[in-house]
Amino acid sequence: MCIVTKVEHLNTMDDQWALHGEGNANVVLSYVGASPQLSGFVLRVSKRLKKQGSPAKLQLSGDVAKSDTVPAQPATATHADSLLNDLVEDAIWQGILPAIASTGAAQQSISTVSRQTTYIQHHLGPILGEQYINVGVPVQLPPGAAKALRDVGFEAQDGQPCMLLRDQTSLKSVAPPAGFEPCSLPVCVEIKPKSGVLPALRPPGLLPRLPVTPAARLKAVVPRYPMHQLLKREAKQGTQQQGSTDQQVDLSGLSLYNPLDLFSREPKSVERAVRALLDEPSNNLRIFIDGKLVYGGRPDAESLSAVYDRPGLEGAGHVGVPASGAAARLPPALAALEPTLRQVLTGEGASSSTSGVDLLVHILCEVLVREALLSNVQSAQKMDALGVEAALHMYNRLLSEVQKEQGSRAGSTAQQLQPAWPRVHPGWSDLWTRWPRNRLVGELRDYITSATAKDCGVMIAVQQLQQARTAPQPHAGAASAAGAAGPSSTPLLAGGVVPSLQEAVKMMQPKAAQLLQLSCTPKEEAASQPQASFMYQVGLVDLDPKPAAKIPIHYQTDVEVTECALRNLNVLQAMGYDTHLPG
Repeated sequence: MCIVTKVEHLNTMDDQWALHGEGNANVVLSYVGASPQLSGFVLRVSKRLKKQGSPAKLQLSGDVAKSDTVPAQPATATHADSLLNDLVEDAIWQGILPAIASTGAAQQSISTVSRQTTYIQHHLGPILGEQYINVGVPVQLPPGAAKALRDVGFEAQDGQPCMLLRDQTSLKSVAPPAGFEPCSLPVCVEIKPKSGVLPALRPPGLLPRLPVTPAARLKAVVPRYPMHQLLKREAKQGTQQQGSTDQQVDLSGLSLYNPLDLFSREPKSVERAVRALLDEPSNNLRIFIDGKLVYGGRPDAESLSAVYDRPGLEGAGHVGVPASGAAARLPPALAALEPTLRQVLTGEGASSSTSGVDLLVHILCEVLVREALLSNVQSAQKMDALGVEAALHMYNRLLSEVQKEQGSRAGSTAQQLQPAWPRVHPGWSDLWTRWPRNRLVGELRDYITSATAKDCGVMIAVQQLQQARTAPQPHAGAASAAGAAGPSSTPLLAGGVVPSLQEAVKMMQPKAAQLLQLSCTPKEEAASQPQASFMYQVGLVDLDPKPAAKIPIHYQTDVEVTECALRNLNVLQAMGYDTHLPG
């Protein structure tokens, strides 16, 4: 493969980047320069080790659970162990994803970007819906972006491969519907929906007469999200909570969000789910205005000031301003945001009785019910029909087979964890040994795909519109449909030549915003008021493939979650869940 190592020359205004957020595997930088062509785009860079003394994590995208963090390598880990893990990955994804490069930092960086792109576009695209996938184009990391990373403690090299993507917290790179133009700031809500699937008591068709454990019964009636909340609260408090017989049950710090409500796509249930997330966002909901984080996560003072100090928004959104009326019942940070949301979503002519939060909820529910996105995500989640216990068995078998095939090339200290329950039901263990290799890896692919869907994020960006007052101009961030090349044809994936940023923008498939028209006033006033127009776009983030080497940790976490939930059945009941376990 021919690798371009010369970094393109950039004008100063084309090389201004700022740290936008940090996830488990990637860092995101947003463009803050004056080039209209790059406005509304971000760079996603695979994380490398931080230097000693570097700052703590910035903004985490989504729920950082124990099962979603990369385990530290044991002290006895060797290069051979790493090779074994790579060989297992290649065995699972053979013929679907490019092979993992075994040598050279540059080759490994390109391999990572290439695998991520192929997985998202060609594997997940047909499952989740290509219209919801933000694939991006591989580019070289500009010097200014590399410096921004190094300044906060990340290792970064000028010219290393990264991904250019549309900023889904903004609509700057998206053209408005014909005949309209934006008249306010964009608002984006990021939701981590988590798992909307209840597993079957017994995996279908497999030894149906075996007894069912209490943990399996509980997982069949209570979603994973509330049970995991209990474990996190115990970890935060540093002590195990035993179920109390007291009538008063402590629900502090627990969200009443039920993923099954959100995935139902039934309007009242979806609204209940959205309001529960707003009341207790945890790491599962964040609100951005004009690309700046203002609610959920850890918004900084600079981001808040960048929004609240804009002309027309002065004085809104500061926590020191006392809330009144319906806003007084909201969490303090959300109540402080209420007047800003009202102004951004309704404009200056809004009725004083209009609630910005209620309007945001209304818009979110309309979009989530209208779009097929959640149904597609739920279908992907259901691809894991056997559960994490079975996945661990299959992973262990594949690990052993690959190790035998490679002999001394592969390590001997790679983590293997035997689940406890197969010792009770040995018939399960025999089942996996009879399956051919192609079925084994197929089931593991389904498990990993399901795990991605259970941890993805949903981005809903919305912006108020008005009738266009001038003739529409070509949008700086969108290529013409006739000349646009899809990311699959980018030179990096074909021959190793990385395009320039400007070339990459032109290669991006154009994205079209959807039109939404609804009333911005309370129901009793709606009949006499004209409908407002909004453009919106929905998409999915955090779609990187989960490493198979994490399956043992997934299993450990699952055991801890269910054991904690079984200790706290009364808390689950107080949260509204029926914990009467089926037989």
